[in-house]
Amino acid sequence: MIAAAVDKAAVARNFSEAAGSYDGWASAQAAIAGALVRRLPPGFDPARIADLGCGTGRLSELLLARYPSASLTGLDLADGMIAHCRSHAIGGGRAAFRRGDAECPSSLPDGVDLIASSCAAQWFSDLPATLRMWADALPPGGVLALATLVRGAFPELDAAHAAATGSPFPGLAFPEAAALAPVVRAAGLRLLADDPVAPQATYPDALGALRSFRKIGARVPGRPLLSPHGMRRLLAALDHTRNAAGEVTLTHRAHVLVAQKECR
Repeated sequence: MIAAAVDKAAVARNFSEAAGSYDGWASAQAAIAGALVRRLPPGFDPARIADLGCGTGRLSELLLARYPSASLTGLDLADGMIAHCRSHAIGGGRAAFRRGDAECPSSLPDGVDLIASSCAAQWFSDLPATLRMWADALPPGGVLALATLVRGAFPELDAAHAAATGSPFPGLAFPEAAALAPVVRAAGLRLLADDPVAPQATYPDALGALRSFRKIGARVPGRPLLSPHGMRRLLAALDHTRNAAGEVTLTHRAHVLVAQKECR
């Protein structure tokens, strides 16, 4: 797993601009967050939670519902996402949201028992180093819960782009699913869950499927744009994936890991 150069300022701008439209277009991301929460260990009862890369607060809401006595700090690079969480009073008095980089040690909230992150880690510059830092911040018995998109995240889009252009879709360099568990173990954590999830999102047409990435802010800074002819070919290829209901489907392949710091 190799560290990737990420223009975090551009990522923050894109997600800030999408804060108002994100929830209406991110059904697959919501499903992944739900899968993460369902895999948290029974009997675990954290007092303080960190939601890193909190976005519009969907995971935060699920975590606060699961743990009604806990408080939560949500952290995100995008000012627009933080403003959304605050304006919607997510968590009421039990949650606080602030801007910060989940890969920066000084941004990490102190004294948390559960560090959770869903569909944010694929934007990190150095995921292995970040997971080690999170693990070090946990107390004995603390839990790290991570969901991230993985290599081959959008198979229908990859196939359509290859058919239209002869080359792979030039998106993010997603981590390999098989590489995640060794990184978590190397950070000194005991794996409790290590599961693939693959929710599907449906759209009325191919243009809607492509537009969904902009609507949630998931534009890759610096990615070359297709020519008008290339875009028409991509839309035509993607349109051929319509299901029986006439909708275009995009699978979102992700991986969920839940791990606990050993009590010594």
